[in-house]
Amino acid sequence: MAGKHKNETEDVQPDLPITPMLDMSFQLMAFFIFTFRPAPTEGQIAMSLPKEEGGPSDAIPSPVDDKPVSFVVTVDSGPSGTIGRMTIREKDGPAAGDDLGASIDRYQAELKKRKAGLGGKPSKLTLEIGEGILHEYVVRLLDVAVQAEFVDVAPVPLDPKKR
Repeated sequence: MAGKHKNETEDVQPDLPITPMLDMSFQLMAFFIFTFRPAPTEGQIAMSLPKEEGGPSDAIPSPVDDKPVSFVVTVDSGPSGTIGRMTIREKDGPAAGDDLGASIDRYQAELKKRKAGLGGKPSKLTLEIGEGILHEYVVRLLDVAVQAEFVDVAPVPLDPKKR
């Protein structure tokens, strides 16, 4: 019996086409790389608390002395969530403010000019944000206000009923 034994089998090589699988994996990888859109990073809002130097004071501060000058910036929404139009005014001033258009550079220049004109007096900035403006534009407006040295910045909805 010089033939084959029953338990011996021939080597079977699986016919696995690797090339189509590699093609498909590279196509999927290219699809995910090209369609990946990371979210823009959030702006950091610098917040600081006032320092209490020399311990608590016994004198009651006068509310008239440190009343901040309040500015209101109204931001209307433009097409596809962009800034359409901005106006700036003093809170107690006339209802129609100075038109800034949609330019963030003009907004920044106006904030710096108004902050410099205060001569160190405390100030407050309220951003009345129109419905539909994308978050990245709101963060950019906040960043510009902080760069213009406004410390008290409050973004609120433009519609008073939603505040």
